[in-house]
Amino acid sequence: MKGPSPKGGASRGLEEALFRRIVEQAREGVWLVDARLRTRYVNPRLAAMLGREPSELLGRPMEEFLFAEDRADHRRRIRARRKGVGEVYERRFRRADGTTLWTIVSASALEDEAGGFGGAFALVTDITERKRTERILEARLRLSEEAPRLEPRELLRLALDEAEAITESRIGFFHFVDEAAGALSLEAWSTNTERACRAAGAGRHYPIAQAGLWAEGIPGRRPAVHNDYAACPGRKGLPAGHVPVVRELVVPVVRDGRVVAVLGVGNKPAAYEAADVAGLASLADLVWDIVLRRRAEEEERRSRQELLRLYRRQQEALEEERRRIAREIHDELGQELTALRFALARVEQGLGPEGQGAREALAAVRAIAGRTMGSVRRIATALRPAVLDTLGLADALAWLAGEFRRLSGIDTRLHVEPEGAEVPPELATDLFRIVQEALSNVARHARAGRVRIALRVKGGVADLAVEDDGRGFPPETADLPGSGLGLAGMRERLRPHGGTLAIERPPGGGSRLRVRVALPGQRTVL
Repeated sequence: MKGPSPKGGASRGLEEALFRRIVEQAREGVWLVDARLRTRYVNPRLAAMLGREPSELLGRPMEEFLFAEDRADHRRRIRARRKGVGEVYERRFRRADGTTLWTIVSASALEDEAGGFGGAFALVTDITERKRTERILEARLRLSEEAPRLEPRELLRLALDEAEAITESRIGFFHFVDEAAGALSLEAWSTNTERACRAAGAGRHYPIAQAGLWAEGIPGRRPAVHNDYAACPGRKGLPAGHVPVVRELVVPVVRDGRVVAVLGVGNKPAAYEAADVAGLASLADLVWDIVLRRRAEEEERRSRQELLRLYRRQQEALEEERRRIAREIHDELGQELTALRFALARVEQGLGPEGQGAREALAAVRAIAGRTMGSVRRIATALRPAVLDTLGLADALAWLAGEFRRLSGIDTRLHVEPEGAEVPPELATDLFRIVQEALSNVARHARAGRVRIALRVKGGVADLAVEDDGRGFPPETADLPGSGLGLAGMRERLRPHGGTLAIERPPGGGSRLRVRVALPGQRTVL
């Protein structure tokens, strides 16, 4: 067999030299492994991406530069390569300093002279910065989503765990800062720090002047980066049981010209860079905004609880006042009217035959006293039905339905299930007042001919409904100002009990007010 002509050999050598020059100057990494999966060639770009010299990679399998948890996936892909299958996928490598290199790998199989597996060729693109940006955005999203359900300290711990992951750190801490008082308070450690550190933890307060190197950024409102902690001259030492610090990065959170918090991480395998500072600062600002929002929500919650407590006290006082007035009207005024009727009767008995005119006048006065006695009893009962205190809600609703039927002329019926069902006194009062208000609405607005009241107590839940066949109204207008329906007051009565109130439109027309409330001690979800 004739060998190549000198001219052909020179041409091929020129092509090989040109190819090598292109590969070695490429902006992407090139990785070539042989049939035994040993590195046969890497270009300078790939070696630089891994923080190594090309000679450090030659003869070694790619697997040595992976994280342990990624090696099983690598072997699976190698099996595909042996079958001649190429693919594009994300892969992370471990740099010489222990940090992560994120890449896109475009891998192809190579054939040997016999057509079998001869190795693999890969183009490797560095996407570390893109992944860092993605991880920061994902961390911000997770924090925003988790914030409503987490306690403040749990939220800070999650933020520190995310900060560690973004910067590849091993420890993390979050301090609140009161510059005016010159004081710090340690609010949270990361999960890793809590496991490893034996020093005093969350809740510790101390002066800024006593803090270590990490607090030096507070006066200047700038990040503090110490990539060689042991060599820093301003160190004040670590408390007993503290995790050893190799390097650290701390970013301040500044609001209105004052540092209000600091978020710090430490012990990254390699030096902290500008990208770490930017990512951590972005996360710290978000966390502080969430903290402020949670503080405002907590303050609002406390305010609402206080208002609710005051409302309950007001309602209790009002009910007690009604009870007292009803009792005084019924007992004292009723007794006086009864005594008046007896006195009038005795006077009438003492009149002779000639006092017929006076007798008639006294009888008329006694009739007035009798009617007044009836009015007194009705007023006292309306203020606070004695039956509500003595017999309970079911009987009080029966009395209320009867009175409403008598006064309005509207057919009013009550259904209680099970018969004699009862609820605790405090809830009974509020449900009674709600029905009272609902019937008042029916009388004023509904133009109804029929009203049905239903109380059902089952499964730890009281279900109350007041339904009429009147003209109805759109449920969406029920809470509008000026509707005159008193629904806001009804809902306030239910709020301490955790109940719900709804306005419904029955299929046959009219309207239905429905209340559902769990009985005390029940965990039923309404």
